[in-house]
Amino acid sequence: MKAMDFVVRSVSGATRRGVVEDGVAVSTIEVSAGEEVSLNLRQFELAGYVRAGDDLQITLADGRVVTLKGYFDADGAAARLFISAEGYLSEVALTEGADGALIAQYGPTEAWGKWSPHEDLIFTDEDTVTAPLAEDDTVSMLAPGLLLGGGAMSAAGGVAALAAGTVVAGAIAGGGDDAGGAGAGAGAGAGAGAGGGGAGGGGAGGAGGGGAGGAGGGDGGGETAGPRLPTINEKDPIRLGGGDVPQIVISGTGEPGAEVEVNIGNVSQVTTPDSDGAWRVVFEGETMPADGTYPVLVDVTQPGGEQIDLTGPSVMIDTVPPVLAITGGTESAGHVVNGDDQRDGVDVAGTSEPGARVDVTMGTVTRTVEAGEDGRWSVNFGPGELPEGDYSRDVTVVATDAFDNATTVSDRIVVDTIPDPIVIHAGLVGGDGVVNMTEAGGGYSVTGTSTPGNMLTLTRFDGVETITRTVPVEADGTWRVDYLASEVRGGEYDVTLSATTSDAAGNIGRASATVQVDTVHHLTIDPAPLGAADVINRAAADAGVTLRGTTQPGSVVEVQFGTITRQVTSTDGTWSMVFAGSDFARDEYDATFNVSARDAAGNVSTASREVRVDTVVDVTINDGIGRNGLINEAERLSGVRIAGTTDADVTEVMVKVGDVTKPAILDGSGNWAVRFETADLPEGQGDLSVTATATDGTSNSNSASRTVVLDTEVRDFAYTSTGVAADGIINADDAGDGLTVTGQVEPGSRVMVTLGDVTQEARVEQDGRWSTRFEPSSIRGDEYETQVTAVATDSAFNTETLIHAVRVDTRLNRLDLSGQVAGDGVINMAEAQSGFAVTGRVEAAAADGTLSTVRVEYDGQFYQATVDAAGNWRAEIPAGAVRTGSYPTEMIVHARDAAGNTGTLTQALAVDTDAPASPFIEGYTRDHQGIAAISIDTMPEPITLTEVRADGTLGVVNSDATVIRSRGETLLDFGDVLPDGGFAETPLPDGSHLVVNATDQAGNTSGTYLAFDELTTSVIDLSAPLAAGLKMDSIDLTFAEDSTLTLTEAQILAMSPDSATLT
Repeated sequence: MKAMDFVVRSVSGATRRGVVEDGVAVSTIEVSAGEEVSLNLRQFELAGYVRAGDDLQITLADGRVVTLKGYFDADGAAARLFISAEGYLSEVALTEGADGALIAQYGPTEAWGKWSPHEDLIFTDEDTVTAPLAEDDTVSMLAPGLLLGGGAMSAAGGVAALAAGTVVAGAIAGGGDDAGGAGAGAGAGAGAGAGGGGAGGGGAGGAGGGGAGGAGGGDGGGETAGPRLPTINEKDPIRLGGGDVPQIVISGTGEPGAEVEVNIGNVSQVTTPDSDGAWRVVFEGETMPADGTYPVLVDVTQPGGEQIDLTGPSVMIDTVPPVLAITGGTESAGHVVNGDDQRDGVDVAGTSEPGARVDVTMGTVTRTVEAGEDGRWSVNFGPGELPEGDYSRDVTVVATDAFDNATTVSDRIVVDTIPDPIVIHAGLVGGDGVVNMTEAGGGYSVTGTSTPGNMLTLTRFDGVETITRTVPVEADGTWRVDYLASEVRGGEYDVTLSATTSDAAGNIGRASATVQVDTVHHLTIDPAPLGAADVINRAAADAGVTLRGTTQPGSVVEVQFGTITRQVTSTDGTWSMVFAGSDFARDEYDATFNVSARDAAGNVSTASREVRVDTVVDVTINDGIGRNGLINEAERLSGVRIAGTTDADVTEVMVKVGDVTKPAILDGSGNWAVRFETADLPEGQGDLSVTATATDGTSNSNSASRTVVLDTEVRDFAYTSTGVAADGIINADDAGDGLTVTGQVEPGSRVMVTLGDVTQEARVEQDGRWSTRFEPSSIRGDEYETQVTAVATDSAFNTETLIHAVRVDTRLNRLDLSGQVAGDGVINMAEAQSGFAVTGRVEAAAADGTLSTVRVEYDGQFYQATVDAAGNWRAEIPAGAVRTGSYPTEMIVHARDAAGNTGTLTQALAVDTDAPASPFIEGYTRDHQGIAAISIDTMPEPITLTEVRADGTLGVVNSDATVIRSRGETLLDFGDVLPDGGFAETPLPDGSHLVVNATDQAGNTSGTYLAFDELTTSVIDLSAPLAAGLKMDSIDLTFAEDSTLTLTEAQILAMSPDSATLT
């Protein structure tokens, strides 16, 4: 048995070394997944490997066990294991065998002397040698110089000794007064079995050493343990920022008396391990390294002068706060928030360290942003946080870097959203706010007031032309803009004046006003017909004609008709002039009424009205045939009246529409009318000619014609898509997506679409394509029958209706369970082994017979249920689907109705398949009648007793239970408690046996078969309780000493199907 060296290298490359001492049966080495551990062993020194949870247990050939604690982790990762000796390194690959044991494979091999990423894990002859120890000795790693260079052992001898499986220490361990004895021992121990270092140094010689070598003389000091190897405790990277305590602690272990120098950056500290081997240095204050990232380098000088270099964790130091500057949006950036800025929100921007968190606080509002890769950042304060006005708000900006270093800058946001006032003196333009013809001829001026020193821009728009001029506001606050006569457009119109100024903050002041320009005098002639349709026939000429109109009140109106001139003054804005029949020559000719009017200002207006004088036969057709010259389907169905005028002495008017001619009815006053019924009028689209021919009593005849539009149909009206699925049902998904209805119609038509009680107008394209979308909110959810109705009205007001019947079904109207699952909501072992059914109700089948579907989800698996037309469903959860144990779980029922609507129902369940412990029989009571009672260990579950009679029949055994707390037992007296409080004993007769069963709340049962001595036979027959299906996990033969029992595997499985075991 010998000590064993090991080395562990962390993922960061830091190494720690140690020794597994001899004489310790079980040793532990702390490792983590991802680390590499190397043991100074050969393959023949290893006996086996076992995984124990997250640990790897290694059994050595000498029987010791080394536990690598934490070798495996929960995610399946593991550390890496190597063995090394004599400068060679082999990796140990572990695989799990069929029986759970770990099988090791070794390789590939790396050799010391060539660079390798694993050279820290290689043990060479020069690095360490472990020696056999006396009972109270310990061993550690020895300095390289002590392995091969000391004593009488040569390098070759050392290699030979290591190859033979022994360790060498005798040549260096001697001391005391018996140094001469060491020399003799060394000479004798040169063979393959090198002698141990006795008190005088000369232990027993090896078999090939030429003699025993003697026991050594004197009382020398024996072997001396090597110095302890140093370690570093800290493994994880160290981060130090502005919010941390400014201190770095590095600690570890080493040989007392060694010198430990710890270097971080350009700062180093020197210490010495205490008597327990612990050392510690603290970097703080003047010894704190400058900001940066450094490795921890530890240089150890052992007491013997050996130098050992260690590398610890990395150290990252950042205590410098980030740079921070505000570049926009604040007073320091030269920014003032004007009205335009305020409406859009104000951006406060700046620069800082890339990735720094920037908190910008104004009052109680804080915006947080991360500086970009270029260091720039920006936040926005909305109009609700910076109201209009003239004021300033303090703002604080804090930049914090990843190490919690922070920089704070204070500033202000200056707000000025109030523009300068503007007044336009519109009422002074032209003296009264109106520019007449004379004033326009001399030009006019616009004046007003504003803030002195501003530049004011005035824009004049007269409905046609825009003129913009900029003028200064004088020291007295007045301003003036002049317009030339050439810039005044003649006519009667409003002029819009818009004035703007800009203050120092960039706020735009605005004002507007309106003035009127009237350079045209007002004069109109009433357009009412003079005579019939502006034709003065003979009757009109005889009766006289009155010409009427309007003008500006006070104007003098002069009317000239041929050689006749008459004047009238308008007092109320109207005028009229009468021309007698004698003023008209009898004939057929055109004449003109020339009218002029002069107002008080001297504005002159003129107008004229042409008339026709016709004293011969006259006939006209009135406007408005049908629907203002249009015959649509409605007009055609109701009939069309055509009317007109003619001379009063006309005796006949014949009216022709299309191919049908009908006589008109004359009223004797020059009016005629005729009605064309539906059968008289054609259908379709196109122009339709109407002709009226009048004949007077002297056979003078005249005709008048008109063309009307015939349009009696809506063309090309149809659905292209109702948006409803082929089954005619709108389900919840359809309603949730909305419904788009499309179609085609005659261009220019209007389409109104109704779904249920919601009507909306469709969008009709120029080519007649139309569409409308019913949003989800427009589709009332429920189950009901309705229609998609589209009504088209074309430009002729013809209408046509399309109807598409649909059913709205947006809900699964039923989904429930028929009682609790497994009867009580708890699945016991029997139900888990046999399987169980889940039943319920779901929405019944649709009218077309389509059934709803149901799936039951349990423990990640889905089970399809059978569903009938009434909606009754049943799903079978098969045997083996339930994991054994005691735990809460749930079952989810997924349903989908015939319309595609879905729903779920979640039912909480409990699984309890753990049977109670088998009743333990402590004893029984026998009297002259038989077995009167038994005593069992007290248990919480109810107990049932079954008698197994000698003839193989079974019977229920009633009992009265008495708890004996002092013994933890329950006495079960066989019999019944009588109503009067007495007890009727019913003992088991000789030849009967007893089955004692315990049943928990979930229905799990355990049982004990209790056998008693029989006089007639010593063979126990279990066929009766087995046939009855009684649960028996245990057979108690304590009280049947002379009995025999033979069981088959099938019987054991039948007695205890849960565990397939029997005790």
